[in-house]
Amino acid sequence: MRRFVMWMLALLATGILGCSKGSGTRGFEEGGARSDHVFKIAAGSENEAVFFKGKDAGGHFVKSDLIEKFQRAHRVNLDVTLMGSVDIMHQAELGTNCGFDALFAASSVWLQLGNEKGHALKDAKCIYQSPVVFAVLKSTAERLGWLETGKPKPLTVDAILGAAERGDLRFAMTTPTRSNSGNAAYMSFLYAFAGHPDVLTEAAIQSPAVTNKIRRILKAQFRKSGSSGWLKNLYVEQAEKGSQPFNAMFNYESLVIEANSELVSKSLEPFVVFYVQDGLAIADSPLGYVDKGDAKQKELFDQLQAYLLSDEAQRDLVRMGRRPAATLNLRASDVDAHVWNPAWGVDVERILSPFPMPEPPVIRAAMEQYGLALRPPILQILVLDYSGSMGGNGGFEQLTQACDLLLDQEKARQNLLFIGPRDKTVVIPFDAQPRNENTLADWTVDGNDPTALRRLDQMIASAQPGGDTDIYSAVLLAFRAIKQLGPSARDYRTSIVVMSDGQSNQGRDLNWLDTRLRELGAGGDTPVYTMLFGEASTQQMEPLAKAYGGRMFDGRKDFVGTFQEVLSYNQ
Repeated sequence: MRRFVMWMLALLATGILGCSKGSGTRGFEEGGARSDHVFKIAAGSENEAVFFKGKDAGGHFVKSDLIEKFQRAHRVNLDVTLMGSVDIMHQAELGTNCGFDALFAASSVWLQLGNEKGHALKDAKCIYQSPVVFAVLKSTAERLGWLETGKPKPLTVDAILGAAERGDLRFAMTTPTRSNSGNAAYMSFLYAFAGHPDVLTEAAIQSPAVTNKIRRILKAQFRKSGSSGWLKNLYVEQAEKGSQPFNAMFNYESLVIEANSELVSKSLEPFVVFYVQDGLAIADSPLGYVDKGDAKQKELFDQLQAYLLSDEAQRDLVRMGRRPAATLNLRASDVDAHVWNPAWGVDVERILSPFPMPEPPVIRAAMEQYGLALRPPILQILVLDYSGSMGGNGGFEQLTQACDLLLDQEKARQNLLFIGPRDKTVVIPFDAQPRNENTLADWTVDGNDPTALRRLDQMIASAQPGGDTDIYSAVLLAFRAIKQLGPSARDYRTSIVVMSDGQSNQGRDLNWLDTRLRELGAGGDTPVYTMLFGEASTQQMEPLAKAYGGRMFDGRKDFVGTFQEVLSYNQ
């Protein structure tokens, strides 16, 4: 475990590895109990079930019994914001300017790295642990012959590759440059394809045999995500509607247990857990205090940390599918078999240890290879709102700044916003109609030539806002552009990113767009992501994203983080 932590710390110091960004949520006072104090916590999105037990009729999060008990006992409101580990690291970097009293990350390395600059974080301790596993729908595992008397057989990365290339396996994972779980999977691929060496070298990962297999498995990957929690939620939500967005995923054991509990409660098929032989990573979920010299807040932190590490709370966390802080291994007789269900392949007595990680220079080379060479090429269409409302509410300035961070390659590389040599970038500016329907080629860049991307950046900045707003016609043009590529579109991972204040006012709506796409025979698997700018309205932007398998993001505060998150769902 120590070796894994030290490796991750070294990797993060290079600025390579990121993690998924969860949806921001705020805690609130519940149960009528008066709170004398507010204690603010930034927590990884994988901790949602620790703090919340669901949402009320108004869509507001409701605190879990575990947390509500602490709040009542100490007359405190735990104000919780869920975010990704990279964002938590940035909060640690702020030191005493951090907006939170405590940070609860997926791994201690995020806190350690951030504290190298901030120097305000102290007393971090592991609260629980969870390994990264490969989860396969039970019927799929049976069909593949991966079960023996109902139990998982040993599984390797090569077996996963073979099943995926045959089309028997449609697996999903998070993006390696943004997420712990995705990075662990990617590194295990390299390790396996290099022949399980004692030390993985840069020469090994650059060998034709390894890069060929990496390209094959990344091409065979069916779905990407920037967030482990979102990936889990996506499957459950789609399964409830009668569809299967994928039939396998790399994710945290705890989130697979959560998914299975939800699926089984609705009489839906569960996943089976496989601890892939080629490698395993462990999330150690530490909670640390941001010391701003407030004795009362420190006292509350000490009380919260002690409470979460108490025997009672640790038992509650185990009941939630988390392994305790003190040990990875449990006795099967001591855990609830409905949670740690052996029929799901969950094995609490199995000895778990991380696979041997290479040195940081090799990791850096591997991540550069992923971002610029190995991953499948991306076709990204930026649909940009140039309407008059964007010019009057600050949205246009925010939009152009955000695009500059992506298209200025020096800035993009600093922020891990990779545009690869095989990628295609298309921009569609619009107001009451698309402005470049007949000149789309002029707003298209193939590859990552800095000069060409800079020219596109300048075109975006020089155009001026004005006129009414029709989001839907511009999105239709984006889908038409993809369809016009013909069979070559299948060589790309496609996505549409709408950047707007969400105030379409030309009478067209989502039903109109759906009808036009059916007539055109377009749409397919291309997700639509929406980014809010200016005085944004979510009434149109959120349904648009959900209708086409995407997510809505708020781009007004953190351009870098938002773009990293959007890109991570397609890279």
